[in-house]
Amino acid sequence: STHSFTLFPYTTLFRSLSLLHKQIGMVKNFAANREYQVPVYLDGNFTTIHLKLVKDDSQISSVNATMETLKYGTVGGKFTQNNNFVEGYLVCENGFDAQAENTFTESFMTALTAENLQIGKVSFVKSKDVNPEKFAGEGQSKWVSGNRTDTKTLYAVAKAFIQAVQEAM
Repeated sequence: STHSFTLFPYTTLFRSLSLLHKQIGMVKNFAANREYQVPVYLDGNFTTIHLKLVKDDSQISSVNATMETLKYGTVGGKFTQNNNFVEGYLVCENGFDAQAENTFTESFMTALTAENLQIGKVSFVKSKDVNPEKFAGEGQSKWVSGNRTDTKTLYAVAKAFIQAVQEAM
């Protein structure tokens, strides 16, 4: 009698394991570079905020973010942190209305104050040329441990940013 043997279950398992390995590698790279994709609920829809924390040779560190929204289009932001002082800007394709600017600033300030941080100038810019790679920290991929900025502080700025975006948009 002839027996037929199929490798189908093993091939499928191998492909699944290979895909899982690639996914884990990608997540590992994002974490090593302090890059995160954070799902958030904005204006009745889910979107993803791409966050990148940058800590380089200088004593100034930053939180860079990009997202897509229905109301404002592509939105990019960069907030620098030096000692306990945070300032930065948001750029969007469709411009922010005054209420969104005020809500964002108030919420951001409240969240930063809770973390013993002070807010400086926050600028809002309208531009049809929002380049997500710019805000993702292109050319700023270094994470230097010798930088005196506390990593916990950068995560606090990122958290404050996400909270402010959710309240304002």
